Amino acid sequence: TLAVYTLVYAAYLGYAVVDLSTLALRSLRGARSWLRLGMILIIAGCSLYAVYLVEKVVSIVVELAGGSPAEPFCPSAFATLECACAIAMPAYAVLLVILGTTVPTLGPWLEHFIRGFQHRRALRRLRPLWETLREAQPDIAPATPGHPLSPSPPGETSERLYRQVIAIRDGLLALQPYRHPAD
Repeated sequence: TLAVYTLVYAAYLGYAVVDLSTLALRSLRGARSWLRLGMILIIAGCSLYAVYLVEKVVSIVVELAGGSPAEPFCPSAFATLECACAIAMPAYAVLLVILGTTVPTLGPWLEHFIRGFQHRRALRRLRPLWETLREAQPDIAPATPGHPLSPSPPGETSERLYRQVIAIRDGLLALQPYRHPAD
């Protein structure tokens, strides 16, 4: 009875894996960046599931034909190839499918988060130049509010950086008549 249950389980899971992987493959063509990466991870997870299910079905058939136990005791996940297929493959398959479903959502957020750090760093590095130009030309631009390291809404940091770069360029243009021609 356990063999029949395992075969039914393998058939159902196999159908779901094939269906999910064909859906991901069809969606892969039109997908871009983070969604494409997510689809690739889902396909890789489905491939590991397929290897797991093939090994499961083969071990059940061998057990029914020979009468020996299908799966020996596994002291660790990678002790033998059978143990790796029985323990590690489904775990990695689940991990890849979960990552594949979350990467399209978390990827742009992470990208935006990193871009915010880069903009804060650029603000911090431009601040001495901007302050020097403001001392020389106080009318180039109003003071950029906030400290470059202060937490601010995501769009505000990029807006502050943009305004500061424009103010620096305006200041350099205003000081153009005073610059040496070789500079």
